[in-house]
Amino acid sequence: MAEDEPSIKNDREYMEWLYNKYYGKPPELAWSFKKTRQATVEKRIKRLVSRMKPFYLTVTKPDDTVEEWFIDGGNWVSAKQADGIYRGLVGHINNLLPFIKGRSILVWELVVGKTSKRRKRK
Repeated sequence: MAEDEPSIKNDREYMEWLYNKYYGKPPELAWSFKKTRQATVEKRIKRLVSRMKPFYLTVTKPDDTVEEWFIDGGNWVSAKQADGIYRGLVGHINNLLPFIKGRSILVWELVVGKTSKRRKRK
C-alpha cells in the first residue's frame, strides 16, 4: 500500500476513497420543487447532466418529502436507503426533473396533477 492510502478494511469505502482521490468528490446540490428563484441550481444541474458528471442531489418533492439521490455519470438516479447506501434505481434524470424537459416526466405529473402533452394513441 502507498503511504497516502488510508487503512480501510471495507471494499466499498476503499473504492469510494480511490474514486475521490483521482476524480474528486462529486458536488452536493439541493433542489426544491416549490421554491422559485432556483435558476442557478437548475443551470448547474443541467450543466452536470450534459457533461455526464456524477453528483449528489437533495430533492424536496411537492408533498414536502425529502429524498437524497446520487446521479451517476450516465445520468441514472439512485436513491439513498435507510442504511446510508445509494441503491435502488429511481430512473433517468431526464424523466425526473421538470426543468430538464425529458421525454416523459412521470413522477412529477402524478404528484402535481399536470397533464401530459403527448398525443394519445388511437
